[in-house]
Amino acid sequence: MENPVDFVRQLQDVLDEKGVIVIDNVTAMPAYNMNYVQPYYTISINHCGSVEGLYESNDFVFSRHDISVLYPGHTIYIQKSSPDYCASLIIISDRIYSQLNFINTSDNRFLFETEPHFRLADRQYAEVLSIVEVFRVINGLSHVNRNEMHATLLEVFMSVIVSFRIENVGKGSDGKNRISPLLYDAINMHCHQHHDVEFYADLFCLSPKHFSAVVKRETGYGASHWIQQQIVADAKSLLRTEHQTSIQEISDRIGFPDLATFSRFFKRQTGMTPSAFRQSL
Repeated sequence: MENPVDFVRQLQDVLDEKGVIVIDNVTAMPAYNMNYVQPYYTISINHCGSVEGLYESNDFVFSRHDISVLYPGHTIYIQKSSPDYCASLIIISDRIYSQLNFINTSDNRFLFETEPHFRLADRQYAEVLSIVEVFRVINGLSHVNRNEMHATLLEVFMSVIVSFRIENVGKGSDGKNRISPLLYDAINMHCHQHHDVEFYADLFCLSPKHFSAVVKRETGYGASHWIQQQIVADAKSLLRTEHQTSIQEISDRIGFPDLATFSRFFKRQTGMTPSAFRQSL
């Protein structure tokens, strides 16, 4: 394929318009024998052939009827692809990804961050392709709610993929010697009272610096990222569903010392104030 920088730039133009794009007949990777940082949330379906390389320094082979869920920010080093390699990519814009319900997707994310692909059975492969076809149909519409349709379908698609994964290989590794699955549970339990990395590092008897480094190695992001993401997800959920609850009350419930601090945090994470977010709904 072409220079990865040009590839990403061209993708961005289309993503800005469509929100989700499906690219078929992919026969090569954006870069070989160099580190390539995954820029977008991407679901890849391998029809035939194989790709070999490193994913965050771990060896991988992506083979026929494998499906992968790749999150932004991870480093991929492709060593080679076979002459018969052919895949389809479903690439999701930041705008659509931000509309997903983090509460329903974050546990799955911890799973796919470290083990991004698995093998589909023939029946599952056919069913996955039928869902991908619906993304194409939505892209052909001029419907005003196309973004919301993409986001809804994407959540359904991820639920199907996770169900297939559990059916085929279980939930993956048992989590031994891995902090990230336990961190997810800890954040769910404590994030309304504790926003600081130090608290979670203490739970695991590690220094904050070492703790964040381990989490980043396992998931691609530091611990503060996951804490902030869960707080934002909870805030969005409350703003969406509890229409009679004031923003001040929501700020109090998720552990901010005052409304101004909450508003600054929410705007820094989402690009809009809590009141503007609520109005946009």
